Amino acid sequence: MQLKLNKIKPNPANPRTIRDEQFKKLKASLIEFPQMLEKRPIAVTRDGDGYVALGGNQRLRAMLDIQSEIGDADFEKRHKVQAAEMETLLNYFAKGVPVVDCTELTPAQQKRFIIADNIPFGEWDWEALANEWDVEELQDWGMQIPHVGRSGEEEKEAEESEGKTEAELVQCPNCKHEFKI
Repeated sequence: MQLKLNKIKPNPANPRTIRDEQFKKLKASLIEFPQMLEKRPIAVTRDGDGYVALGGNQRLRAMLDIQSEIGDADFEKRHKVQAAEMETLLNYFAKGVPVVDCTELTPAQQKRFIIADNIPFGEWDWEALANEWDVEELQDWGMQIPHVGRSGEEEKEAEESEGKTEAELVQCPNCKHEFKI
């Protein structure tokens, strides 16, 4: 199912937020890889003559932002958009973005969905990430990697901005690498 963005309202009770830097990375990710929306559509429920987002509120917000910018003369150059990705984005704005309709869920199930959709149940295998993935790509894609690429002063500022007063030292049980979180 596809819906035009103007038919989907952000959930006013969405308990998730996104910081400016992470939001920029999310937008860049959707511009560079808009096909992700086909694999992970926005979850919606009927609300009057439209829909409200249950899951994917930040993706919805990012797509609305992209839609407002896509007409800019320098959009493709500024974002280094490839032709296929530009075509996919324009198609989404013309025909609608992929959604999954969750209207059949009870109100209690919808409430649970909002939380369960945002809980990361697994843990990262830091050794596998270090050996198999490029750290800069991971960070570009929006992954927050503890203490990588930050100076001591930057780490302190980040902790203060996140409300942390003291970093906790965590050790990978496999490779024994230590991370500050």
